[in-house]
Amino acid sequence: MRKFCSASILFVLLSIALFFFFTPRGGMGYYAVLFTFSLSTIPAILFYGLPVSAFSEWVSKKYAISGILRYLLSGFVHIFAGGLFVLVFGIISYPGIFLNMDGMWDVGFTFVYLEMVIFFLFWLIDELLRIKLPNKTWCRN
Repeated sequence: MRKFCSASILFVLLSIALFFFFTPRGGMGYYAVLFTFSLSTIPAILFYGLPVSAFSEWVSKKYAISGILRYLLSGFVHIFAGGLFVLVFGIISYPGIFLNMDGMWDVGFTFVYLEMVIFFLFWLIDELLRIKLPNKTWCRN
């Protein structure tokens, strides 16, 4: 349940950031961008982010990893998995997104880094909920 709470908080924060930083000029443009963003972000968080986060937590419990090492391992798994998701999906769907015709860096790597930041935020929110609300029933492990 805590992971779903983390995903919900992340989506709200990303929607607010989208509003302030990426609002197109003119009337209903924001809602179109938010709808498109939602179509890609919600499934990515629910069907990829939550299982990756659960896997990370399972590994740390199975091997009795605790303390700062657990935080570092969990953070690394989240960030690596976020970048890997976009990299693999981008290569499968449209390999040209990573290199333009001149062999230069293109927009695909920007998406990789952006997804890594989003997964880092997901991890951070999840850890903050774990620390700050350990006894809340709606947010229990």
